[in-house]
Amino acid sequence: QAGSEEPPATHDYLCEAAPGRVLTARASDPAEELELAARWCRSHLAEDPGRRLLVIVPDLSQRRGDAVRLFEQALAPQLALSGDDEETDCVVAEGGEPLAGYPLVQHGLTALSFLTGTLELTKLSAWLRASFWRMPQPPERAELDAWLREVLTLDVTPAALQAVLQAAPSRFGAAAAALRRALGEAARALGSPGEGVRTREWAQRFERSLEALGWPGARPLSSAEQQTNVRFEEILADLAALGGQLGPLAAPQALRMLEALAARTSFAPESRDAAVTLTGALVDPIVLYDGIWVAGLQADAWPPPPAVNPFIPLPVQIRAGIPGVTAAGSLAGARELLDRWRRSAPQLIASWPASVEDRECLPSPLLAELTGIEAWAPDERSPTLARRIRAMRRVESFADDAGAPWPDGSPLPSGTRALDYQSRCPFRSYAELRLSSTPLQTPRPGVDPRERGRLVHRALEHLWRELGGSEGLQRASGGLERLIDECVARAARESFSPPSSPSAAALQRRERRRITRLLLDLTALESGRAPFRVSALELTRSLTLAGARLDVRIDRIDELEDGARVILDYKTGKPVPLEWLADRLSEPQLLAYLLAEGGNACALAAVHLSSEGIAYRGLSDRPHRLPRLPALCEEESAAAAWQDQIRRWQTLLERLAGDFLAGSAAVDPAESACRICHLHTFCRIGEIRAAGAGAARAEGLEPRDD
Repeated sequence: QAGSEEPPATHDYLCEAAPGRVLTARASDPAEELELAARWCRSHLAEDPGRRLLVIVPDLSQRRGDAVRLFEQALAPQLALSGDDEETDCVVAEGGEPLAGYPLVQHGLTALSFLTGTLELTKLSAWLRASFWRMPQPPERAELDAWLREVLTLDVTPAALQAVLQAAPSRFGAAAAALRRALGEAARALGSPGEGVRTREWAQRFERSLEALGWPGARPLSSAEQQTNVRFEEILADLAALGGQLGPLAAPQALRMLEALAARTSFAPESRDAAVTLTGALVDPIVLYDGIWVAGLQADAWPPPPAVNPFIPLPVQIRAGIPGVTAAGSLAGARELLDRWRRSAPQLIASWPASVEDRECLPSPLLAELTGIEAWAPDERSPTLARRIRAMRRVESFADDAGAPWPDGSPLPSGTRALDYQSRCPFRSYAELRLSSTPLQTPRPGVDPRERGRLVHRALEHLWRELGGSEGLQRASGGLERLIDECVARAARESFSPPSSPSAAALQRRERRRITRLLLDLTALESGRAPFRVSALELTRSLTLAGARLDVRIDRIDELEDGARVILDYKTGKPVPLEWLADRLSEPQLLAYLLAEGGNACALAAVHLSSEGIAYRGLSDRPHRLPRLPALCEEESAAAAWQDQIRRWQTLLERLAGDFLAGSAAVDPAESACRICHLHTFCRIGEIRAAGAGAARAEGLEPRDD
């Protein structure tokens, strides 16, 4: 037939039902288009739960999960609000998705991947928080996860995790022991990952290892999860069946084959008859529905472009009469399909998005050819889940700017951070330091910033104990680089954890070289200073503010020729502006150091050591105390003005400490404080600012937008 001149004879079937009513709907974007379709379905089912509806979404394969979730929320919001995980009979999506994409299978494959090698800390964290565990319980695993983020490296092996769990603090005792025991049993069930055995043996070992870990968990599985579990067992059997064709394999090779089988296997759990069917197939629905919604009918997508098979000559495809291989054929097919959709339901909704990824879209010109077309308006009586939740809310305003007072006799937490946060925003200070609302540690490649900070501090402590001051710096100028390298090496042994891999060891060596270069640059800057003597290193002091004790550790104190003292604090991050002369202090750490030393200092400076350069940031009583450090005033009035400023700083710090002790927690952020805060959801700063802007406009204090 492909080589014949005439196309093959086919039976031209056309539904004999009368054409239904056609309506059009315009959405702002594809997401709103799905939302409108879900609301349309909800309106129909509210009138008659027995109706059967078809929603055609051309790109359903890319948006399957989001689409099903949105329709379930729209059609059964009571289940979403109750937290019921059981699937509903309201919506079903045709076709399937790779078995590897289902959470139950993902968890099992991740467990096997970890047991046979290493796992990134982010994946390990998600694996620990999943629901497919028998022990420990979810709250215990969540607490373990938060702690493990602080102590594990970026890549984790089973042996490393077991070693860390064995040394876990007592508060994790039972949970850490249960997890360590499960990992040990799973490792024994798996055997040596490098051992060469046939896939039948590996399939059995994989199954026993997952069982030892408690997979698929203690909670009852839903019907869809049970079907997914059965299908996963089937592909384990498929892996075992490959043993006759393949020789002995190591565990990682067998696991890659299992992962490939799971990725290639398309699976969709069976479901009962659903009221709404989602499909991505642009074909004749064959059966009759009570309503059909077709999405994605914008001009650049409908009619679809010609679909040519690249492996068959185009003239042959045209002579064979293959539909859609020419523009004319595609246009004719699109017209015919629109007619069949119209005859398959009493109501057809044709929709399109106004924009897709910042690209403006127009409706397909084929829609204008349909007679009796109308615009569809959503039924406001059928709200989405978000609208339903907002409608149910009952808002009561209550100003609560103060929490519980700080216990008497207890030192302020986190050193000077309590003062810093209290100045930036009282709410953040209370939330982080009183309620422990801190973000989880985010694993990052490279050296941990905390280890880097310890390395810099220890190396500089060793260096200045050797040099003693500017005289020692001048004497050691010839062998300074060697001395710095020795100090950095000694500090690295004290600060770094033992490297867990050759790559980790290389990272530490590279960090040592980087710190050595930074310290060379710092000593070059310090050699240009006026003569000084290092009088104290890593000095601990206690300061009383508003009746509360504050414990501090001062990195370094220098004594100048005239007996004046300079307080220095090392920083490894980027320099930040210091607002010490404003009514609202920023970075008050050095000010607290000054008061802890009894006010006996003529200059305060943060020494920033970063890849952007070495710099002093701070303030001195008069010029030329430190290179490029600003002075409070000219030399004639320096002493009196400096003492007045110290008294003012003490008053401000006393006020901050008093506010913290009293439990002040007002949402009152300083300028730019919200940029580095993670508590926006809790403090509702957006709502507060919107309400303040609305009140200002109402009073005529700000120009109206209109």
